Amino acid sequence: MSMRCCTATLVVVLGCLSSVAGQESKLTGKIVPNDEVRINVRRTEDKHAKIGGEERITTKPAWYHVAPTGANVDVLFDKACYVPAGVYNRYVEQGDNDTGTIQLQKTRECLILERRQKRKKNSTSVRLIGSLGGAASMGPDQYEIEGELTVKRSSIPDDADLFPTPAELTAQLEKEAKFARDSELFDTFQYNFAVKSRIYSADISLKKVLTDFHKNLDNQDLFKPVGNVTLDMLEDTVRGQLSVDSSINLDHLQAVMRENSLSPSIRGSATLALLNAQLTSETRQNMLKYFHQQTPSSDIYRNALIARARLGDESLNDYILNGTDQSQIVAFMQALALAKIVDGRNALPDGARTLTAVATKGKDPQIRAAAFTALRPFAYNGDEEAIKTLVTGARTDPSPEARFRATVSLGVGKLEQVSWIHKILLTIATRDPSFDVRRAAKFSLSGSRWFNGSLRR
Repeated sequence: MSMRCCTATLVVVLGCLSSVAGQESKLTGKIVPNDEVRINVRRTEDKHAKIGGEERITTKPAWYHVAPTGANVDVLFDKACYVPAGVYNRYVEQGDNDTGTIQLQKTRECLILERRQKRKKNSTSVRLIGSLGGAASMGPDQYEIEGELTVKRSSIPDDADLFPTPAELTAQLEKEAKFARDSELFDTFQYNFAVKSRIYSADISLKKVLTDFHKNLDNQDLFKPVGNVTLDMLEDTVRGQLSVDSSINLDHLQAVMRENSLSPSIRGSATLALLNAQLTSETRQNMLKYFHQQTPSSDIYRNALIARARLGDESLNDYILNGTDQSQIVAFMQALALAKIVDGRNALPDGARTLTAVATKGKDPQIRAAAFTALRPFAYNGDEEAIKTLVTGARTDPSPEARFRATVSLGVGKLEQVSWIHKILLTIATRDPSFDVRRAAKFSLSGSRWFNGSLRR
């Protein structure tokens, strides 16, 4: 059976560092696109010997490990919902040593999970399905414009086209089990197992494969608790992502959300499940208090900001308008945008007003550009203030970068088909002094909402 898959590409380069007495090299890599990925480097001959200089979790474009010259190492990449991958038995030497490109493929189970979430929500963003997080921040010289996709119930294929045979599922379990044992990242294995258990629960033959695997005494090491989290807690997390179910134990979801030893993507899934549930006022306040405690160094800081936006934390708006740290302001604006994508038309009533104030009054063109990008999901949901701000910015902002962002942000929700907006985009496409802005206008006129790709400046 062929499997259609989504991929996250990791470009990995082994370079050298001016080392102390020539005993160390700098093992470096780059992640394309930026996304939360865990990286473990271990000695090949001793799986328990971690290599120093490790960036355990990264959302940054680059990562590094300081590795002993002459060692044989395994470089292991891990992300929940993806088929694990890595570079095995790599000899560390001085000088450049390009390891090529590694692709992490999304598992078929998580593709099915995404479909079911689409059917539940009926429209969503191609970027955000299945996770609380979203696009990472982008530098001034690169712009990635993701299209929104409106999904009709009738357009989503049945899940059976992605179901494996029992033999294929057995092989997949064995592959993931080997990676879990090599890397000791058992939480990802257990989360992916919980997804499989939920997705294939109605298929007798596949359910038997999972049950037999779980009961096998040789596999019990794979199911040991991670911190305070057990498999049944992860199963509740998956169930909570798919539906609001009164039988789901919310304490399980909170335990997963708060467990520091888990992957941030798994903790984000638990947060998403909690926000899908009917929460008491006390639980909401406890969650807000917890997310306020997360600092930029926290593994779940990005998730925490989005959760705060979804929980109605007005302090995000206050900081966007009055804060002094520009990187924080951008992060808070991105959180508003991503929360708007997740929660839809009626969410964040003050968000557009806050972002408009920054887009029209901000002194820094990069901050204005970020505000225009953050307004895009508001425009997609028909917010008039957001649409007017984007039109004005696309026409009159003195910065080509800011005009570029405003122009591509108009290419959503069939806005380009609205007569007066269409005319403005046509004018920009022919008369703007910036080639990049003219190209952005043509991109928006083409109906960029259908693009599952990017436009780069």
